[in-house]
Amino acid sequence: LERTIHSLPPKNDPYENPFVDPIVLFDAATGAPRARILYERHHVDPPFPPPGNDCFPTNLGLDLQIFGGPATHLQASGPITVQRGGPYSSGRCSGSQSICTTTASCPPGETCNPAQTIDTEMVSMTLTGSDPLLGPYQVRESPTRQSTGQTQSRTPLSSYAADSFFDIFVDIDTTQGSFHTVNPAPLSGFTGPQPGVRNIPPDPGTSYRSAAGQDIPIANQSGQVVGAIRNIDHSLQPPVSWQPPPPPEKYCFDSWITLKITIYNPFCMDTIMIPGSFRILRGGPTDPGDGRDLMKTLMANGLLDGTSQCGGALRLSLAPTRASSGEVRSLAPAENFPADSFFDVFVELDSAALGHLNTDPNTPTHMRTTINAVPPESGEIYYGPGTVIPIYNAAGVQIGEILEVEHIVHGQITCPPIFHRTLTLDAGTGIIIIIALPGSGGGGGVLSDVARGDVAQMKAGGGNFSAATCIANNLPGGNDPTRPLRGRAFYYVARDVFDTFQDTWNTEEPGQTGNRDTTLTACP
Repeated sequence: LERTIHSLPPKNDPYENPFVDPIVLFDAATGAPRARILYERHHVDPPFPPPGNDCFPTNLGLDLQIFGGPATHLQASGPITVQRGGPYSSGRCSGSQSICTTTASCPPGETCNPAQTIDTEMVSMTLTGSDPLLGPYQVRESPTRQSTGQTQSRTPLSSYAADSFFDIFVDIDTTQGSFHTVNPAPLSGFTGPQPGVRNIPPDPGTSYRSAAGQDIPIANQSGQVVGAIRNIDHSLQPPVSWQPPPPPEKYCFDSWITLKITIYNPFCMDTIMIPGSFRILRGGPTDPGDGRDLMKTLMANGLLDGTSQCGGALRLSLAPTRASSGEVRSLAPAENFPADSFFDVFVELDSAALGHLNTDPNTPTHMRTTINAVPPESGEIYYGPGTVIPIYNAAGVQIGEILEVEHIVHGQITCPPIFHRTLTLDAGTGIIIIIALPGSGGGGGVLSDVARGDVAQMKAGGGNFSAATCIANNLPGGNDPTRPLRGRAFYYVARDVFDTFQDTWNTEEPGQTGNRDTTLTACP
């Protein structure tokens, strides 16, 4: 059974037998074939989701009849926002399927079976269109009257198909006047010709319709009934995100990395799981030009410890002189999630038996997955490229390879002290001026360099920092006990800026680069 899915857990995704071959059933006692079945489809039934807001671009069609005039078919399009509560237990009568709370509220002979219900409200709707007679017009959800609805499962053991309805108060503004429905327009959800919805939020193409031939009275601004609307058909397009893209953020998480490692001489093969933590920097959202959200990311620190049969005690870390950068990019325009996420990772390994090892310093390991939130939710797995990754010793000789790589994200944690960059200054140091060099180079590695100089010397030298002294090469730790002369001041220079996070690799397109700042020569 196979299926291409777009989320975990799957939503309304039928797994199908691609060959539709009969499956033979055998007698358990004799082993003789007794029957066969044709297993065509297995439907995955997702649970009702937690509370949230859903936004859709929509298309509306309805017939407008003003008494004494011809009927006019209006077509309008625009966004709607639906607010839904969390699921709760309710009931359905076993025969009539009417809503119930107890068996006593059902018709005689029927029982009240449990069901799941979600209460909804259409909180906004602004649709526009144009007509040869009426000119431009607008169809709105009433700003003064609530348009409520509900979605309820039909059976106690299945979420979908579910009945869904809205009672919508509609305002229609035209060049000929403004009208509103006297009572709410009752609309029921349909998936194609079939009643009910197959997902929450409803799938694209789901429509909400009024009953055939039902007239819904409309009144003018004075409250006089002057006509009716009928044959309402309101179809939904793919939902869009109602939330703004997330701002820049930094965070750490626990994780497991699984490696299948092979050492050539002496030959050894081992599959190991190494626990540890990582620190991630995520830049602010941008639009790459196709309507999708794009956020640059940087795996700034990482440290994992384990044991391998091939190498003894093993420590895995990020290469300090290469940027393990990546990005998060939403899969569809105007939607934050799901999103494609990847990192191009440069790795170093310190082995008790094999010494210092590293992957190709010019070819990162590409780790990719699809995420539904940032930071990634617990249990997300970043998968490696599926190809052999060479590993080299300190002399640059390939001594083995890594075949399988997967990185499982666990819960967020407080970043450990080893990940924090610190520069300690003795008491009485004097006036401190901190300078960042945004966009001028690649920094001194992901673990930053810090240089110190005299402000007067910098001014005399034309601002090229040529007289700077290297205080910390590849922080995270450094100390400066030196004090400036009386009446003078020191400056301290951090290499670069990643988005709003100072002291990291740059963000110049096409991405982070590995060069050092040409204006700062104090640190090698």
